[in-house]
Amino acid sequence: MFHKLIVGSVAALALCALLAYAPSAQAHDRVYVYQPYQSHYAVVYRTYGFGPWRVFAVFHSQRAAHHTAESLRFQGFNAHVVYR
Repeated sequence: MFHKLIVGSVAALALCALLAYAPSAQAHDRVYVYQPYQSHYAVVYRTYGFGPWRVFAVFHSQRAAHHTAESLRFQGFNAHVVYR
């Protein structure tokens, strides 16, 4: 009886240890790398009124960024351009 209890406990702890391991590379949405002396225009959006702002894309052209933001607004998203 104690043998089954000990083996079951060890197996449960091993399973918990495997499930607790999460790679840190999957924990982040997107990483923005700053490059000096270049202008960037990020299009940010949110899917509902009080949701978090998410980066849709980063552009070097202001015109392309505004066109993409307008397209997202036409689809029903709250979107705008942020100069970085």
